[in-house]
Amino acid sequence: MKMGLEANAYQKLAYTDQMTGMNNRTCFNIDFSHLSKNPEDIAIIDFDLNNLKYTNDTLGHSAGDLYIKNCATIIYEIFNGIGKCYRVGGDEFVVLIEKASTIDMTHYMAMLESSVDACNRENKNLKMQIAYGYAIFTANTDKNLEDTYNRADKMMYINKKDKKEQQKFEHI
Repeated sequence: MKMGLEANAYQKLAYTDQMTGMNNRTCFNIDFSHLSKNPEDIAIIDFDLNNLKYTNDTLGHSAGDLYIKNCATIIYEIFNGIGKCYRVGGDEFVVLIEKASTIDMTHYMAMLESSVDACNRENKNLKMQIAYGYAIFTANTDKNLEDTYNRADKMMYINKKDKKEQQKFEHI
């Protein structure tokens, strides 16, 4: 009995990001591989935190860690009910959603924006910005789920650039 509990604890450690408590890259890779076998109606949301380096450089790494944790909490609270959330890199997050055609993605993206705005109003010193992009597997567009992920990633970089441009105008 005790060995079974220890094995479960080690398995949880192996698949969990220690800072955020979210699923980690190892877990993502396993789930992505599994979903790739039948990618129909799978959505991928790709997230990247803007200005994390600036936060680390100006406010310190503890502020950067708080930035990551706050953003992870927002992503998890919004998307965990509809998909599985992962921290796949330092400031990179992904959500995998099955049965994506039943989800109103624009609604969830609006919830994300609203939550980030609310968090920024509460904490004026730590201005967070989450860039995102999403794509749903489409057989006539994507050869595989990797293509879907690449489309989501491209959309995220467009969103990232737009947010940075918008931020420049806010400082004028």
